Amino acid sequence: MSFRLEVLHTIWNWEGVTDSFPKLLALLEIYRSQRSISSNLTPSFAKNNLSQIDMIALSGAHTLGFSHCTRFANRLYSFSPSNPVDPTLNPTYAQQLMQECPQNVDPQ
Repeated sequence: MSFRLEVLHTIWNWEGVTDSFPKLLALLEIYRSQRSISSNLTPSFAKNNLSQIDMIALSGAHTLGFSHCTRFANRLYSFSPSNPVDPTLNPTYAQQLMQECPQNVDPQ
């Protein structure tokens, strides 16, 4: 059995064609191990009387509190024709976000 795998690798800073089945297996192993993190963490948290919801909150907390303005600017400036600011946002918080993310600023 013979086959040729052609992949343009950009994520790992490789460029060009790869014919290496072992490299593919290594990449698949990395992907598989990353996907099994939650199944490994759940029992560890359970041993400490913490639920899966606790695990998700505590494991993901390092990403909370940070976002690029372009991800939510529409909720501050152009939510709808009658309500430029999303009415579900706390007004004080919306004002703080507007100070941090002025309208029409180049994201670069």
